[in-house]
Amino acid sequence: MKDDPVFPPELFAIIIGALAGDLETLRSCALVSSTFYGLARVFSHLRVGPLVDREHDFPQFYALLEGSPPFAARVESLRLCAKWQWQNPDRWITDADLSRCFSLLTSLTRLCIAVDDGYLPWPRLSHTNRHSIQAILPTLTCLELKTVCELPLALLSHCSSLRSLTLDNVIFADSLGAVADTDSCCSSIHLRYIVLRAHATDLVRFVDWVTDPESPFDISGLRSLECTTNDQRSHPPIQRLLNASLGLQSLCIKNHSLTDNLHELDLRQLAHLRTLALDIGLDGLLSLRNFLFLPPQQSHIALLLDVRTQDERTDIMQNLADADHILCRLPFETVTVIVRTWYSKAGRKEKLIDVCDEFVPAMPLLASKPGRTDRLRILESILVQ
Repeated sequence: MKDDPVFPPELFAIIIGALAGDLETLRSCALVSSTFYGLARVFSHLRVGPLVDREHDFPQFYALLEGSPPFAARVESLRLCAKWQWQNPDRWITDADLSRCFSLLTSLTRLCIAVDDGYLPWPRLSHTNRHSIQAILPTLTCLELKTVCELPLALLSHCSSLRSLTLDNVIFADSLGAVADTDSCCSSIHLRYIVLRAHATDLVRFVDWVTDPESPFDISGLRSLECTTNDQRSHPPIQRLLNASLGLQSLCIKNHSLTDNLHELDLRQLAHLRTLALDIGLDGLLSLRNFLFLPPQQSHIALLLDVRTQDERTDIMQNLADADHILCRLPFETVTVIVRTWYSKAGRKEKLIDVCDEFVPAMPLLASKPGRTDRLRILESILVQ
């Protein structure tokens, strides 16, 4: 097949790429042919920690890397998974010899530190481990931090190659330069993707820093922004991020709660915006009137509404009917509504079914709007047993 392929290699690359999160299928593909083995890169993404594997410890992981340099050279992404409870902290992540590990991962470009059941205090990591993490930051293109507290913002200034940044429930240290050595900070870090799940105070501190004229970050070319917030005080800093990211193409806001005109979002400067995704309660649909858009002839936005509710079907119909009067006047190319009548939990599988026949009659204005015949889609998420 390698010498005389039936299909072009690019097609195989696309198919394998679509399976990036399905390790079991990728392993099966890797056994089919040497071509698939190279594309599947089954050892390129590793997760380490007791939450992932209680049968092997971190020293055994070192031994595996040291015993197989080709294996270590394949690793592009490393996810460190830990639990942190003040009464019974998971100490492996503080005691692990990360410098020994990182020195073997010569192709590492993505690092994730994910903490469950509590906050990992950054100063609780040993000085050696903090220094080891800081030392690899310039080579990373993707950094994800989940539930870490007392993190010095200045640490991020060492990420000279960073393109994607995820800060999930991160609490920053009081001092901007605490712990991190800022003397060698670089400039012009061109972020393309940002995911923020933060309390209002930490969101404000992050936005103050990245939008400061002297900040090493340049977000003018930002393509995708995702923000999760439960606090209306978060909307002014989100607006400031939007004002500094005029090339933005995709905007996702989760736990959206714009309920009055004091918290409107002005999107009129985002001429390149193509996707607006909102995770919103059913009773919050009317808050869409608080968004300001470019005129229809200048706007080409696909709206995705992820609507959460436990209401009866008749109440869902009524809320959609109320929203119809607003949506029909807004400049959306397409509108997709996903109705969730259950609250998602990690690991639960779902599938989407088309319920247009049931709910579209509640939205006649949007459904009959001139132009595209596929302007409105309504789907329902159901659990898969």
